[in-house]
Amino acid sequence: MGAMEITVSEDNLTAFLRLTGDPPTGGTVQEIKALLDSHGIRYGIVPDEVIEEYLAAFSKKTDVLEIARGKPPLPGTDAHIIYYFDTDPLKIGALRHGGTIDYRDRGQIPQVKKGTLLARKEPATAGKPGMDVFGVEIRPPQPKDIKIRCGKGAVKSEDGLRAHATQNGEPNLSHDGKLSVFPRLLISGDVDMKSGHVEFDGDVDIRGSVQDGFRVQAGRLIAGEILRSDITVSGDIVVSGGIIGATIRGDGNLKARFIHHARIQLLGDIVVEKEVINSDITTNGAFLVQEGKIFNSRVSAKGGIEAEQIGSDESRPCFLSVGLDEGARAKIEHLKELKKKKRAKRKKLERVVEKLQSLSRKLLKKTAEPGKALDREPLERVETKIKKLQEKVDELKSERNTLNQDINGIHEWSQSSGGSPVIKVHGAIYAHTSIRAPHTSTELMTNFTRSRISEKRISPSEGHREVWKMVAAPLK
Repeated sequence: MGAMEITVSEDNLTAFLRLTGDPPTGGTVQEIKALLDSHGIRYGIVPDEVIEEYLAAFSKKTDVLEIARGKPPLPGTDAHIIYYFDTDPLKIGALRHGGTIDYRDRGQIPQVKKGTLLARKEPATAGKPGMDVFGVEIRPPQPKDIKIRCGKGAVKSEDGLRAHATQNGEPNLSHDGKLSVFPRLLISGDVDMKSGHVEFDGDVDIRGSVQDGFRVQAGRLIAGEILRSDITVSGDIVVSGGIIGATIRGDGNLKARFIHHARIQLLGDIVVEKEVINSDITTNGAFLVQEGKIFNSRVSAKGGIEAEQIGSDESRPCFLSVGLDEGARAKIEHLKELKKKKRAKRKKLERVVEKLQSLSRKLLKKTAEPGKALDREPLERVETKIKKLQEKVDELKSERNTLNQDINGIHEWSQSSGGSPVIKVHGAIYAHTSIRAPHTSTELMTNFTRSRISEKRISPSEGHREVWKMVAAPLK
């Protein structure tokens, strides 16, 4: 028998035969098969004719023969959702991919009627197992599932494969994947003393400004200007003017002309035309000020930051974070705080219900005493109050369950959406700007112009830990 060597690939899907010795010599087909068997190789072995041809080709004895090939597993397909309306009416997606948008365009918001199909889920399909050269089954990767999530104005079918509108209105897909349909409220002037605070489960279109000290809670918000106010929105926010001094929380995208002295927490993308000054901004999307400037601000954007200029010689330095999940974490902490408040409120109501139930039992006992006039009115009043309070308790339980679903949904969405630890500057980014990414942080010691600054993994030398660095390269 000649000198022969069997090697197997790292994934166990391929085995190779090489003749060794000087000169290389081989054995018979039977000897080679016996060698394969001694290595436990039993699947995908080439036909005898191929082995004989290899052995007969004396001039190629140093060549390696692929002696066995396994069958790789066939992956299935991940579940995905098809939406039947424009999920990006602001066209921010085009801007992220190098396109342009009209900052003054409020967006063509689609309309649907009650019963309209909003989304359809294509379920995951299972893959097919493979087999390695040792005859061991290789299981296919588990396909990813995804659930249709519905908010107000939308309902999921019993099988979970479709979602329909339950009312006429404007469909919305939040950044974390929740479907809603919003009715519309038009405010022709400002949100001020005349209008009061605005709380509306739908689209709010404010033709004027949100004035200092007022609160707006809405599904989607369009406004001329937002001043020092408190804004909570589950969909997109479009401001044709600027944002000055506001506190804003939202689950969608935001588009504004400028942002000054604001505190903003979003899940979606933020697009600003002019400048961002003295603001604290956190988003799980991208932060795009492609033709504008950022001064003296803290910006955390999981999807990366792009601007014309960041910092200056005169302003205080900026603090930037990219590729981190701070937006989702902030949203989850906010929802947990709401959940805690609802639980405390429910416990308080349950204590009141217990006292009223005790009173009800006493009144019932009195009405049952012989010789007493039957007066059921006090008892009925108490029982009516118990019923109303119990309905409120049940409502708070339902709201708490919804918050749990939202927390889980945001967590799953955040885990599945990758970050982009990249900063693009078309003009200049100034020295002393601080940058934090998932694996490293740095403070710039010099100015950079037309640069792409990103986190890079530096391959470690033998025996050393891996190293990550922020690396600047020319912007293409």
